Amino acid sequence: MLTILAAAPLILTIVLLLTAKSGWVAPLVGLVSSAAVSMLVFHKSFGDLGVALGGGSRMIIEVLSIIGGGVLLSRVLDASGAQRTLAQWLAYSAGGMVATTFLMTHGVIPFIESVTGFGVSVLIGLPLLIQLGFSPIRAAMLTVLGLTISAWGSMAPGTLLASRLADVPLQDLGMATAQVNWIAPLISGLVIPFVALDRTTRKARARQMLIGGTMGLTLSAFVLMANAIFGTPVAGALGALLNTMLLLAVMALRRKNRRRRTGEARAKNPVTSAGKAFAPYMVLIGGLIAAQFLFPALASPAIWLCIAAIAAVFIQRDWMVAADLNSPSRVGRFLLAAVKLWVSVAIPTGLYMALGTIFASGGLAEQLAAAFAALGTGYLVLSPFLGAIGGYITASTTGANAMFITTQAAGAQALGIPQLGLLGTHNAAASLWCLASPVRVELAYQLAAAHQPVSRKRIALVAVAYVSTVTVFWALYNVLFL
Repeated sequence: MLTILAAAPLILTIVLLLTAKSGWVAPLVGLVSSAAVSMLVFHKSFGDLGVALGGGSRMIIEVLSIIGGGVLLSRVLDASGAQRTLAQWLAYSAGGMVATTFLMTHGVIPFIESVTGFGVSVLIGLPLLIQLGFSPIRAAMLTVLGLTISAWGSMAPGTLLASRLADVPLQDLGMATAQVNWIAPLISGLVIPFVALDRTTRKARARQMLIGGTMGLTLSAFVLMANAIFGTPVAGALGALLNTMLLLAVMALRRKNRRRRTGEARAKNPVTSAGKAFAPYMVLIGGLIAAQFLFPALASPAIWLCIAAIAAVFIQRDWMVAADLNSPSRVGRFLLAAVKLWVSVAIPTGLYMALGTIFASGGLAEQLAAAFAALGTGYLVLSPFLGAIGGYITASTTGANAMFITTQAAGAQALGIPQLGLLGTHNAAASLWCLASPVRVELAYQLAAAHQPVSRKRIALVAVAYVSTVTVFWALYNVLFL
């Protein structure tokens, strides 16, 4: 009975997420019901919950600041034409819509997520995909399907926390995660042709799936190799960068071979100003990487997103003319539109993060974990889903591991199975389910809806169906190999 009551707020939130029209309804009801169950069933006081929310407020403020900086940068780059220029360069370099799609989902988006984390890849990747010619709904689905190596997001602080709480070496946990995470990019590559590419012949569809599956496996192999050689924090960024370079090199070689066979002249890249379009991103990524190693106090993506937006204004000197911002009133309307978009995302995001805080500290997560651990060998099947619950609720690998990693470690010890194996599937599941979390779905929905009406439910269902399929494979792995 206690387990049912602990799960009730989560179930209610999911139902409202799929049915309510306003994005803030589901998290608000979930937050209130979680607090009620915590106080009435698990005997937490109002003060206890207030302390928990106070402790989590710093993370909430940071994430909302990151979203604000990301919205500002995205709006500036869109208005200045930099997004369009960069999209044209990517399309030319990849050499076709299929290759461009996988360049984004298995290269660019995972790289941005690995460096920045916190959904910045959605803020940058989704507008780029729209500029590449995808409809807003397809761009939203492609973006969330590109978040397949989130265990290494933002230089892997969640995996670092898990290694400390479970008392295992960071690199060993990173390797254990990489050894099972390969299925996520693989299935993503196989699914994307059906979700986001136009209908075509069976032969062409099989070719698209082959390209997607191959890109998924090479991304996983590069992440595993980078983790083994350079360590866990940089493994995601290096793996995604190498995968991007691999696809660009293959497409360049194909163009060269085609010219050699046909005798056609080399086509000139129609984009001559890609350097200016890339520059704000280089400021963001280069500054964030340097700060993480040299000035940790300045290593917040929010800071560097704002710096990148300011840099974009000076780099694209004629952007205000292009955007018809030749008066203070028009500049004010431009900024007001950015603020409105930020508010539409910030309110539900803040509520969802508060819900995760109450769920973790109010006794609900502890009750669910105890119920899972009491299942004996059945725990092997459900263990990845426990990590999934954490990732879904908190939208953070760090938050999910803070909630459940010690329970997973104790469960592995009680069952006498390899601890690193179970922790690896937990870490992979917790991070992957962040892409299906209401926070990420709402962010993708709001960015897409700014261009044209889209279905929040469709984005959520595609994301949940994908991560559920992958998590079933991890459950089977636990049963067969641990």
